[in-house]
Amino acid sequence: DRRLSRSLLRGLAILTCFGPERPERGIVELAGELRMSPSTAHRYAQTLVELGLLERCARTRKYRLPAS
Repeated sequence: DRRLSRSLLRGLAILTCFGPERPERGIVELAGELRMSPSTAHRYAQTLVELGLLERCARTRKYRLPAS
């Protein structure tokens, strides 16, 4: 649909990859699931971290949803 922001949809798609079964995800894993390059997935993930919608575990270097 031309009325929707493709970039926003791609960023939000990253958030849908997380859940109780998969609380932490790596960039390569996210990129493969969403069919985007790892560099693009990293850029989106970093933006979501800056917005407080994702956090990165320093130990595992994987991303997760922030604790409520």
